[in-house]
Amino acid sequence: MIDAIQRLGLECYFRDDIDRVLRKCSETGSDGGGGDDLHGVALRFRLLRQGGYNVQAENFRKFKDDNGRFKHELEKDTKGLMSLFEASELSIPGDQILDEASEFTRNHLKTTNEWIEDIQELAKTDVKMSQTTLKNEINQVSRWWNELRMAEVLEHARNQPEKWHMWSSVALPGPDKADLRTELTKSISFVYIIDDIFDVYGKLEELTLFTDAVNKWDYANIKGLPEYMKICLDALFDTTTEMSHKIYIKHGWNPKEFLQNAWAELCNAFLVEARWFASEHLPTTKEYLKNGVVSSGVYIVFATLFSLLGEARNIKNTNLRNNQPRIASMTGTLLRLWDDLGSAKDEDQDGYDGSFVACYMNEYQESSDESAREQVLGMISEAWKYLNEECLSQSPFSIDMKNALLNLARMIPIMYKYDDNHQLSHPPWPDKADLRTELTKSISFVYVIDDIFDVYGKLEELILFTEAANKWEYANIKGLPDYMKTCLNAPFDTTTEMSHKIYIKHGWNPKEFLQNAWAELCNAFLVEARWFASEHLPTTKEYLKNGVNATMTGTLLRLWDDLGSAKQEYQLQHTVKKIKKILRSKLSSYSQVEELIMIDAIQRLGLEHYFHDDIHDVLERHHVHCITMVEDGSNLHDVALRFRLLRQAGYNVSAEILNRFKNKDGKFSKELDRDMKGRMSLFEASQLSTPGDHIVDDAIEFCESLLKSNLMNGSGQSDEARVIRTTLHNPYHKSLPRLLRQNEVNNFEISMKNLHDCCGITDWIKEVQYLAMIDVNESQIIHREEIIQVTRWWKELCLAERLKFARNQPAKWHMWSLVILPAPNMTELRTELTKAISFIYIIDDIFDVYGSLEELTLFTEAVNRWDYTNIKGLPDCMSMCLKALYDTTDSISAKWAELCNAFLLEMRWFSLGYLPTTEEYLENGKISSGVYVVYANVFSLLGEAVNHRSTNLFNSHHSIVSSAAEILRLWDDLGTSKDENQDGYDGSFIECYMNQYKGSSAESAHECVHLMISDAWKCLNKECLSHSPISAEFKVAFLNLARMIPIMYNYDENQRLPSLEKHMKSVLHVQ
Repeated sequence: MIDAIQRLGLECYFRDDIDRVLRKCSETGSDGGGGDDLHGVALRFRLLRQGGYNVQAENFRKFKDDNGRFKHELEKDTKGLMSLFEASELSIPGDQILDEASEFTRNHLKTTNEWIEDIQELAKTDVKMSQTTLKNEINQVSRWWNELRMAEVLEHARNQPEKWHMWSSVALPGPDKADLRTELTKSISFVYIIDDIFDVYGKLEELTLFTDAVNKWDYANIKGLPEYMKICLDALFDTTTEMSHKIYIKHGWNPKEFLQNAWAELCNAFLVEARWFASEHLPTTKEYLKNGVVSSGVYIVFATLFSLLGEARNIKNTNLRNNQPRIASMTGTLLRLWDDLGSAKDEDQDGYDGSFVACYMNEYQESSDESAREQVLGMISEAWKYLNEECLSQSPFSIDMKNALLNLARMIPIMYKYDDNHQLSHPPWPDKADLRTELTKSISFVYVIDDIFDVYGKLEELILFTEAANKWEYANIKGLPDYMKTCLNAPFDTTTEMSHKIYIKHGWNPKEFLQNAWAELCNAFLVEARWFASEHLPTTKEYLKNGVNATMTGTLLRLWDDLGSAKQEYQLQHTVKKIKKILRSKLSSYSQVEELIMIDAIQRLGLEHYFHDDIHDVLERHHVHCITMVEDGSNLHDVALRFRLLRQAGYNVSAEILNRFKNKDGKFSKELDRDMKGRMSLFEASQLSTPGDHIVDDAIEFCESLLKSNLMNGSGQSDEARVIRTTLHNPYHKSLPRLLRQNEVNNFEISMKNLHDCCGITDWIKEVQYLAMIDVNESQIIHREEIIQVTRWWKELCLAERLKFARNQPAKWHMWSLVILPAPNMTELRTELTKAISFIYIIDDIFDVYGSLEELTLFTEAVNRWDYTNIKGLPDCMSMCLKALYDTTDSISAKWAELCNAFLLEMRWFSLGYLPTTEEYLENGKISSGVYVVYANVFSLLGEAVNHRSTNLFNSHHSIVSSAAEILRLWDDLGTSKDENQDGYDGSFIECYMNQYKGSSAESAHECVHLMISDAWKCLNKECLSHSPISAEFKVAFLNLARMIPIMYNYDENQRLPSLEKHMKSVLHVQ
């Protein structure tokens, strides 16, 4: 009955009764009670240990045989095994028999009385009451959070007050603790905000100032502190003061100094990480963990709980305020290790995260991902044992304090165990409203400060932030960004407010205690930031020491987060190996097409970069077959598939192999009309047509008409119809699988079975789908980080502020880079390319919307001379644009001059009212499309100049680039709208065509454009098949650019780009 009550979270109603029953049980004989009933003995043991009675595990020895193993007959006792398993979770160091019990029960667990209804009814009533209380608390916390305006100041920081309040809900679960939960949430929110300041926003100098301010608990005399840091410090200071006052009123003790020290300790830890990052120092695991435990923020939570619960009333506890008691240390260890094991993090963190697993593998070079994860799991298990031991020991902490830390440890796996979609699921929470509210405040700041360190702050800013946290003021810290000030204000104010509440309730002001915890957290975050900046991988000891933040819960959090990340990487590599093994097993005779189908599946899901060599080996063998044997009896599907895959890979296979499927009249055989898979395969192959491929042109017309007819006559909702529509609208060669796969992966097996005849698909398709899901998740993380980096660069340029008329779409511009350079390891190249692309758009807008002809002439002259300093009459915004352009991309000045010359020519045509011929327009329009600037950047970024022959191509208009430019220019002119704020005449190709050919209609002009696009695609295909000094990556880049064009210029009736918006959400996983 006690077990049922506790499982429903109702023990607060029966505490005295439960204590009386357990005390009586503890006074029974030493045989453990329950006789030979394993369930009874194990249940009694677990309830007594949970109740704080140090019952000996030797009571289970009676269930072992003469060989020291658990008896064989116990395997059939399911209830007993479950009870023993739960009992084994309370193992402490030295409980070898419980460790054996855990292993025994795990291996064999495969697969009501009259009082139950009364307890269920009570539980239902309690749940309803709890939900009402929690809703009120969350409303209160959200209102407080919104009033701080931290989410507005720190745009990229986490904004999750409801999630932060969940920490408080579990730490303080009683219905009478609403106020305490609210105060705790305030502290937690500052931990998160300050973390974000250190990770994302602050420079090292600013973070040092910030940390100095927290340590001094004053920033008035700290010069150079950014405004956002001052706002953050103000909020932190005020909150801590207010909290301390409340605690003083309640408990007669002012914790303000206590809390201040905690905040300083947090920021000091953040600052240590920021310095590691800046100095490129990779700490040892010992260094990392020592600092990481502090930067996990659990010590802030401990300090807040200590204050809110009035623990200082006990004289012994007063001595613990400035120490790191083991019970808290164990909770911090758990938190830190769990965090590092998570399969994803909710921090928008750029690049290196220096998890414990990474530090461990760096320190122990021979270790694998799997062994590192095993090490972390072992450390988590040991931390739990020590935490259990502390809960059983005689200590001056109250039961509420022990339970709060124990509940935090229990909450950690829920907070850091992500699913495949990087989502967290939360159970319903019991009530202890007042304490939960206070606890959630602290937890919310832990998250926000974490985001500041991970996403926003530069190392110099993070150092200032940590300094402000250590000084507990930022007024005199120079260089601290405004958002960091805002962040610091919030936890400062919240800590003050919480300390006041605690003082009112318990007579002890925990403000200094809490301040120290915050400083310790920031110091730990800074340590990690410095590791990141210096690319230093700490040892496991460094890592855990930093990650635990004075608590063993922090260690567990850190290890768990790392284990999840390492687990996903391990699963990815393991799946790649399995697929490679299957692919190599298909290397039978050339007549079998299954290996080609497998390659098609891999490519359709954008996974070819994992299997480059294996795919090459297979296709090389098939190419040899194609040039040595013509007739092999293969059907249309197989021949067309082989033809397409070979041409895609650069093999110039002759289209003559398709002649076998024509009749004597030179037309495709009527027998093929019923071969749906063959027609789809041939249609896909026909997209790789080159100039002179008449048979392939015939194939396009033949297949397209029949496929459309099938759609009209069949069921439009069938799986086959869906695949046909996809084939017609998005043929593989002209689409971007890494953009499309997010919506296709779940139905991929069905799609493949409608595309191909192969009974062996089921042998490997699940593995390929699983790999795609992992790759999608990893890509989304990478791309989100890139978008943050690009957006930050764009904002720092301030061009959007000065050029109000111009487009402000850095995320859209980065989509070009994502498709042109798709490999996961090309982050830096993509970022640099996006910078160039952004200037193409901005300069285009300057010419189309802003500048007069005289100003644009001066602008073009400045670009041609690559010097703007001595040009008079140039508007400030143009000078600003030029300076940013020069600073960003100095190495390809000739291409920028060429672009501006083309823009200026169009402007002169416009000013004169002159409509050029289509030839004049297209020759100039290919340049003004900006593709040649993209070409020059990609050429440089990919290192094409290392090839002497390709160096000569740099200053020429290579036909592969010219074809892509022509496709872009013509597609742009076909668009039903443009996203340029351009008034009046735009001089499109359509207008030039109709002016040149006076009797032509708009419809005939559009037909001409479509035909020219088709011809340009043929030329592009031909260049990709030709032998040239440019690399395969370079060819793919411009193929992908051409594939992206319809998405970028296909407007709907509302002047929007629905396909682009859909793909951006897919790539970035925006809900």
